[in-house]
Amino acid sequence: MPLTSDPFNVIAIGLAAAVFTEALAWAFVYRTSSYRRLKEELERTCRKLEAIKQGSSGGVVAASSKAALKGNKKEKRIEDNMKSSSKEMSAARFKANIFTMVTMAVVYKLVISKWDGVAMGRLPFSPPALLQNITHRGLMGNDATDCSAMFVFATSFAFFKQNVSKALGFNLSRAATRALTANNPMANMDAAAKKYA
Repeated sequence: MPLTSDPFNVIAIGLAAAVFTEALAWAFVYRTSSYRRLKEELERTCRKLEAIKQGSSGGVVAASSKAALKGNKKEKRIEDNMKSSSKEMSAARFKANIFTMVTMAVVYKLVISKWDGVAMGRLPFSPPALLQNITHRGLMGNDATDCSAMFVFATSFAFFKQNVSKALGFNLSRAATRALTANNPMANMDAAAKKYA
């Protein structure tokens, strides 16, 4: 199947969609005072918890069990505050996720209508059967190394969305991200699956 120069157009559409999604998220979520307050509170709580955990694991033995109990209560209280803050943050970020899903659906239809059946690129390897359904979607022929427009769009959108978000400072710190994923039941299931794998 002949390759075209259209991959650059699809990549540009992925970039435009990522910028548009982040602009919508900024306008309706990230610039609101409630979101900024939640973000600062979550970051502050994460720093406090990290400081307490580092202080308690620093090799210093508590002078009495009363002091150790007080430290454990304080740590538990901060963890509870962090859990409630991360739940509120997840709810606030849900709007941004909705914007992403709607944008992806609209642009997906655009890409499919314009470039259905057109090979956008050629992979240097033959992907496993499960990935062939993604990379070769909508293409005629048996050459598994051909990439569809949807694959090019999805990978470029994911790449640009993450980097645009990071460049504009919309991402949370690593500690806050860990707190969000620690309170996510799906993330806990993934951790349990890795533990027993």
